[in-house]
Amino acid sequence: MSKHKKNIVITGFMGTGKSTVAPLVAKILNRKHIDTDSLLETQFGKSIAKVFEEEGECTFRAAERKLLEELSKENSLVISTGGGSLLHEDTLGFFRENASVFCLNASSERIFERLATTNDRPLLASAKSEDKEALVSKLLVSRRQAYRRIFHQIDTSKKSPEDVCTQIIERFEGDQIFRTPSSQMVEIPGERPYPISIQSGLLTRFSAFLGWLGFANQKIAIVANHNLWHLYGMLLAKHLEASGYEVVHCTLHDGESFKTLESVQHLYEQFLGFGLNRSSLVVSLGGGVTGDVAGFAASTFMRGVDFVQVPTTLLAMVDASVGGKTGVDLPQGKNLVGTFKQPIAVAIDPDTLKSLAIGEFRSGMAEVLKHAIIADAQLFKQIEEVDYDDLPQMLKRALRVKIDIVEADPFEENIRAYLNLGHTFAHAIELCKNYTIRHGEAVALGLVAAAKLGELLQKNDGTLTTKIESVIASLRLPTRIKDIPARDIFVAMQHDKKRGAEGLRLIVSLDIGRIEICQGVAESVIMNAIEHICQK
Repeated sequence: MSKHKKNIVITGFMGTGKSTVAPLVAKILNRKHIDTDSLLETQFGKSIAKVFEEEGECTFRAAERKLLEELSKENSLVISTGGGSLLHEDTLGFFRENASVFCLNASSERIFERLATTNDRPLLASAKSEDKEALVSKLLVSRRQAYRRIFHQIDTSKKSPEDVCTQIIERFEGDQIFRTPSSQMVEIPGERPYPISIQSGLLTRFSAFLGWLGFANQKIAIVANHNLWHLYGMLLAKHLEASGYEVVHCTLHDGESFKTLESVQHLYEQFLGFGLNRSSLVVSLGGGVTGDVAGFAASTFMRGVDFVQVPTTLLAMVDASVGGKTGVDLPQGKNLVGTFKQPIAVAIDPDTLKSLAIGEFRSGMAEVLKHAIIADAQLFKQIEEVDYDDLPQMLKRALRVKIDIVEADPFEENIRAYLNLGHTFAHAIELCKNYTIRHGEAVALGLVAAAKLGELLQKNDGTLTTKIESVIASLRLPTRIKDIPARDIFVAMQHDKKRGAEGLRLIVSLDIGRIEICQGVAESVIMNAIEHICQK
């Protein structure tokens, strides 16, 4: 199916302009406009208000759901829906593959103004005029989270119908560029969904990418170390400035040792000097440290400004850029201060990996391997066979593992701990080495320790440890560390932020694609697992 035949679906709360804007879009694009409420009124032979009154909302919603499913199988339509049509994941899901969905919204005041004289809204029909405002407010609050699941959000409060129409068409055209199979785009669901676009040459189309996201403010702060600024930042800034953006480079020193509150303070000062406001954008250009520090600064500056992740290392692409965790280290341990801050997008340009040192690439492969061990046996086989012919596809598979887990547990209350496989050991090793070891090298050691711990707990046989060690060795990553006493690693593990009342929460490997959370593991058993990687 040609991508330009995808449907355009326009939804949102009552009074946001759906019935006015949708026919305009259809006319400009020479498409058929379908108003679902009008079709349903024809089907029932009466107004929707009467259907609600005489047959009940459940009867109406069942008919509406059936109609939406039928329309989702057609092409080249502009569909405007009722305000309650796409509140549930199943009805929204009808349009995920074959449509661009737009949610119109407006300020409460503007909605009240538009609805002041209406009497044909079924949910307001029985309300007295003085009660309408309270009912509208209640409905807005109850639907807000569901509406936010829709990626394309357009505020119509201060825009003419023609301006809204133009914005919808521009974003729809952007979907044809950034939502294609070759781009390997995936969408992170949630209260505010955002895309991860994996596409070669994406940095050269970054201004178009921002337009597709709906970013309109002209001030952009690019956070990057000096090396990345000269490699990619200056070119990125040039493209953005040519499109009318005002861009500044905010410097950040490279390396884990600079992942500190002092670095965050330094960014705050640069943001203020540049005149950033709450509508501005922070772009993180670099590896995981840059993303963590820039994200933490963006989440706390003026109580939060938007930011886009542009990871340039393999490690950041498959790990640090997903999940919304930001933070800095303290002398006592890693990532002890931080926030959850989702980016508005992640832009992955695999071309940036061409300048990545081979050691950094291998380090990133440790995280790809971790995701494979957690939940993707096919990805593990690709790594085992050194099959890197389609690296973007491998990145998407690795990201899919993390995305599925983060979606199921966005605030790390249960299964998101799976993503910590090997990391309690790894963070302790990094601390003992004063962060002079690459994160991926520490993770590789941690994956071996996690497999060995599972073996010691009789949750896997010894062949799994050997299999994982073999793949790690083929990546030229370490499976043993010789200059740190096992006891020092164990002591450093006690500072892990995921430690609970029952002791360390450790993730162990049962098989490729199967892991388990363990707590209350005896010190002697943990020590034996550590000693395995500390063998001389």
